[in-house]
Amino acid sequence: MKITRLNQTIHLLWLGAMLSLPISVGLNSLCVASVFVMTIVKWVSTPVDHKVRDHITLLSPILVFVALAISLFYTADLSLGLDMVFRKNAYILLPITVFVNQELFRSRITDYFAAYLFGLTIAGVLTLILFCLPQEQLVAFLDGKDWLREYAESPNRLAFGIYSPFMDRLQFGYLLGIGGILHIWYLLRGQLRLIGLLSSIIVGVTLVIIGARGAQLAFVISTFFICCYWFVWESRLSKLRKMLVGTGTVLGFLVLPWLLFRYVPAVTQRYGQLMWEMDIYLYRDITQYDYTHFTSVRRIFSWTNTWELIQQHWILGVGIGDVVAELEQVYLSNNLMIQPNSHNQLMLYWVSAGLLGLFTGLFMIGSYLRLIWQRQTGTIRMIALSYIVYYLVIFLFDVPIWYSVGINGFFSFFCLFLISDELLSESNQSR
Repeated sequence: MKITRLNQTIHLLWLGAMLSLPISVGLNSLCVASVFVMTIVKWVSTPVDHKVRDHITLLSPILVFVALAISLFYTADLSLGLDMVFRKNAYILLPITVFVNQELFRSRITDYFAAYLFGLTIAGVLTLILFCLPQEQLVAFLDGKDWLREYAESPNRLAFGIYSPFMDRLQFGYLLGIGGILHIWYLLRGQLRLIGLLSSIIVGVTLVIIGARGAQLAFVISTFFICCYWFVWESRLSKLRKMLVGTGTVLGFLVLPWLLFRYVPAVTQRYGQLMWEMDIYLYRDITQYDYTHFTSVRRIFSWTNTWELIQQHWILGVGIGDVVAELEQVYLSNNLMIQPNSHNQLMLYWVSAGLLGLFTGLFMIGSYLRLIWQRQTGTIRMIALSYIVYYLVIFLFDVPIWYSVGINGFFSFFCLFLISDELLSESNQSR
């Protein structure tokens, strides 16, 4: 097989992976696995010139995978541990795929962004259509459609987030936030055409009503970061105009969320639920309520109980296969009858694989920040930094890169931003 044909196959498979990411978890995983196989064929037939030591940041997710795999040596539930480690194979597959194909991917990166936004827009349109259906019609429509997610009826469907047909609602919210950041990138480059504007509206509206508060908060903070970055480093305005623009920006970020909360029922009820839960937690006896679905209060329980477990096993962790069982025992000891969770990405690395898991996770994030910050200025630098800011906020409230769709989403863009054509190669930077 000629290398040009092989590259074309890899390109099409990667396009398929980006397109299917917001629509089908299974198809996306199949595309990722297929492109990795073709990448290995390419690597064997035509060895690449890249040196591993010059691309440590790009390959750093593998270090996290190794840390989690090492914890198998002292996990009691080895079967579950092996399954959980295997499900994180994209920590290896995606960095190696981008490492080998970085020239190809760098030259076609806007194609991959466009494919992702197209798939995200389709998913957003279908989500909005289903949202407009009355609950009875929605249940009737979903009957027998096993390829869509199961819908749980609720007397107050807005208070706990709207229905997401293709994947977990929170994971879809995180993908919507990525789409919003990419649309800002196109806007800054002056490339946001009419179809892009329509896509950005669909993505934005879906993000507002989906009920993924972590994604919403993270997107607001990352967007504010973009504005601050532009204001400080890129703006060529006079001092007076800077003052006016800066004041308007701050007021906008204060007023817009208030307007959404005041006039958009999906936002009003979702955040009203948060405030009601916190009022119960702070000022009443929460044991007198059924807090099974109190998503805000449960995060507080998750953090405190995970920290308690970390204090008991702070050096090695409990092993990736024993996290759920050990957390469950801590929950029971504190009279909490709910499903255990960590709801914090770095704490989950720590409790799973100890200090090695924590440090490899911090190294992955820190090396990304260092590498991007040291690059030449440009819109991609601004967006790449805002992307990691976006996920750092999410990491505080959830574990988005613990399961397949979140792993594939995060590391696909993590790697693509590192090899973008507006950035210098690591080897050139080191010389």
